[in-house]
Amino acid sequence: MEITQSIETMLEEIRNYSGNFGDPIVDCIDFNPIEVLASGDTSYTIGAGIALLVKFASHIDNATYQDALSGGSAKAIQQAINNNYCVQQPVLFNALTSALVSGKTFNQALNKVYSEYVQ
Repeated sequence: MEITQSIETMLEEIRNYSGNFGDPIVDCIDFNPIEVLASGDTSYTIGAGIALLVKFASHIDNATYQDALSGGSAKAIQQAINNNYCVQQPVLFNALTSALVSGKTFNQALNKVYSEYVQ
Protein backbone atom coordinates (compact mmCIF):
# COMPACT_ATOMS: atom_id res chain seq x y z
CA MET A 1 0.00 0.00 0.00
CA GLU A 2 1.32 3.47 -0.73
CA ILE A 3 1.79 6.04 2.02
CA THR A 4 -1.12 8.24 0.97
CA GLN A 5 -3.55 5.32 1.01
CA SER A 6 -2.19 4.07 4.33
CA ILE A 7 -2.67 7.51 5.92
CA GLU A 8 -6.18 7.85 4.50
CA THR A 9 -7.11 4.40 5.80
CA MET A 10 -5.64 5.19 9.23
CA LEU A 11 -7.61 8.44 9.49
CA GLU A 12 -10.80 6.77 8.32
CA GLU A 13 -10.42 4.06 10.94
CA ILE A 14 -9.79 6.62 13.68
CA ARG A 15 -13.09 8.26 12.65
CA ASN A 16 -14.83 4.87 12.51
CA TYR A 17 -13.66 4.18 16.07
CA SER A 18 -14.80 7.62 17.28
CA GLY A 19 -11.34 8.98 18.01
CA ASN A 20 -9.59 5.82 19.21
CA PHE A 21 -5.94 6.06 18.16
CA GLY A 22 -4.77 2.66 19.46
CA ASP A 23 -5.70 -0.87 18.51
CA PRO A 24 -6.77 -1.81 15.85
CA ILE A 25 -5.79 1.43 14.06
CA VAL A 26 -2.09 0.54 14.22
CA ASP A 27 -2.72 -2.25 11.70
CA CYS A 28 -3.39 0.40 9.03
CA ILE A 29 0.16 1.76 9.18
CA ASP A 30 2.44 0.07 6.70
CA PHE A 31 5.20 2.68 6.57
CA ASN A 32 7.86 3.98 8.94
CA PRO A 33 6.63 7.39 10.17
CA ILE A 34 10.12 8.59 11.13
CA GLU A 35 11.50 7.76 7.68
CA VAL A 36 8.60 9.62 6.09
CA LEU A 37 9.13 12.67 8.32
CA ALA A 38 12.88 12.59 7.69
CA SER A 39 12.28 12.58 3.94
CA GLY A 40 11.19 16.21 4.16
CA ASP A 41 8.05 15.62 2.07
CA THR A 42 5.70 17.91 3.96
CA SER A 43 2.60 16.49 2.28
CA TYR A 44 2.86 13.53 4.66
CA THR A 45 3.81 15.38 7.85
CA ILE A 46 0.41 15.31 9.54
CA GLY A 47 -0.28 11.69 8.62
CA ALA A 48 3.15 10.50 9.68
CA GLY A 49 2.90 12.44 12.95
CA ILE A 50 -0.48 10.91 13.68
CA ALA A 51 0.97 7.49 12.87
CA LEU A 52 3.55 8.03 15.63
CA LEU A 53 0.71 8.80 18.05
CA VAL A 54 -1.19 5.70 16.93
CA LYS A 55 1.83 3.46 17.47
CA PHE A 56 2.34 4.89 20.97
CA ALA A 57 -1.38 4.55 21.83
CA SER A 58 -1.33 0.96 20.60
CA HIS A 59 1.67 0.20 22.82
CA ILE A 60 -0.29 1.58 25.78
CA ASP A 61 -3.30 -0.56 24.79
CA ASN A 62 -1.13 -3.67 24.79
CA ALA A 63 0.84 -2.94 27.96
CA THR A 64 0.83 0.11 30.22
CA TYR A 65 1.72 3.76 29.82
CA GLN A 66 4.97 3.17 31.73
CA ASP A 67 5.89 0.25 29.46
CA ALA A 68 5.15 2.37 26.40
CA LEU A 69 7.54 5.04 27.63
CA SER A 70 10.42 2.58 27.39
CA GLY A 71 9.44 1.21 23.99
CA GLY A 72 10.30 1.95 20.41
CA SER A 73 7.26 4.12 19.80
CA ALA A 74 8.33 6.52 22.57
CA LYS A 75 11.84 6.60 21.13
CA ALA A 76 10.41 7.46 17.71
CA ILE A 77 8.35 10.25 19.25
CA GLN A 78 11.44 11.60 21.03
CA GLN A 79 13.33 11.50 17.73
CA ALA A 80 10.51 13.45 16.05
CA ILE A 81 10.61 16.05 18.83
CA ASN A 82 14.42 16.33 18.73
CA ASN A 83 14.32 16.89 14.97
CA ASN A 84 11.44 19.38 15.18
CA TYR A 85 9.27 17.25 12.92
CA CYS A 86 5.67 18.47 12.99
CA VAL A 87 6.68 21.74 14.66
CA GLN A 88 4.72 23.62 11.97
CA GLN A 89 1.57 21.84 13.21
CA PRO A 90 1.38 23.04 16.84
CA VAL A 91 -1.51 20.79 17.88
CA LEU A 92 0.29 17.74 16.53
CA PHE A 93 3.67 18.74 17.97
CA ASN A 94 2.02 19.33 21.35
CA ALA A 95 0.51 15.84 21.21
CA LEU A 96 3.93 14.35 20.52
CA THR A 97 5.44 16.13 23.50
CA SER A 98 2.40 15.33 25.65
CA ALA A 99 2.83 11.63 24.93
CA LEU A 100 6.00 11.65 27.00
CA VAL A 101 4.50 13.61 29.94
CA SER A 102 1.62 11.49 31.23
CA GLY A 103 -1.20 9.28 30.07
CA LYS A 104 -3.80 11.89 30.99
CA THR A 105 -1.96 14.67 29.14
CA PHE A 106 -1.53 12.38 26.13
CA ASN A 107 -5.25 11.56 26.00
CA GLN A 108 -6.19 15.23 26.20
CA ALA A 109 -3.80 16.01 23.36
CA LEU A 110 -5.21 13.16 21.27
CA ASN A 111 -8.67 14.70 21.59
CA LYS A 112 -7.30 17.94 20.13
CA VAL A 113 -5.55 16.08 17.30
CA TYR A 114 -8.80 14.31 16.53
CA SER A 115 -10.73 17.58 16.40
CA GLU A 116 -8.07 19.45 14.43
CA TYR A 117 -6.87 16.88 11.88
CA VAL A 118 -9.07 13.79 11.80
CA GLN A 119 -12.74 14.79 11.98
